[in-house]
Amino acid sequence: MSRRNAEKSNIQIGIFSDKSAKYNLAILETLFSKEATAWQIAKALQKELKPTKNEEASSRRTQNIYSVIQRKKGRLNELKDKGYIKERDKKWSLTKKGLIALNVKKPDLVAKRLQATKDTFLEQFEKEVSSLPNDTITHPLGIQIDFAKLKPALAKMNPTELLAILLEEAKALLLEGIELDRITEEDLLNLVKFRAAPRYFKF
Repeated sequence: MSRRNAEKSNIQIGIFSDKSAKYNLAILETLFSKEATAWQIAKALQKELKPTKNEEASSRRTQNIYSVIQRKKGRLNELKDKGYIKERDKKWSLTKKGLIALNVKKPDLVAKRLQATKDTFLEQFEKEVSSLPNDTITHPLGIQIDFAKLKPALAKMNPTELLAILLEEAKALLLEGIELDRITEEDLLNLVKFRAAPRYFKF
């Protein structure tokens, strides 16, 4: 077993370890490509999880999947409540936490996609770098990060490289025992920043 696969197998993520795991993973994969409505997600899941050449059966299966994922306690709302996806104007999209989870299960898929095209995640990263606060933040353990000094270094980096750092550091935290289902995206990203800044950036 390769080191990458060994590490992946040691990370347990709640949404991938219950009876809804295949639905949860398929939803994250679908939203990795683009934002989508619940019906569009259902159609994508039908083609992947319950394919058929019969048009009537396809429509019926899509409706059943839609009911499963769209209801109040369905897949979409559970993934939203746990911070893996978000909804805006009736369209669902992947969060950074969702991308981190997908990267654990499908690292090759994530790497291939991000290297192949200018991704919306990368565009978002560029915007977020410019909006970082110009002050110093202190970690509870005493580590300080001066974002005023960090921003120029980040701006010089390729967005793909920045995203790769985020995914690598997040996976390291999960290997150390962070439970992705329980931690908020904000807290996770803060831990990633504090972990990554001293290693990748010299002030």
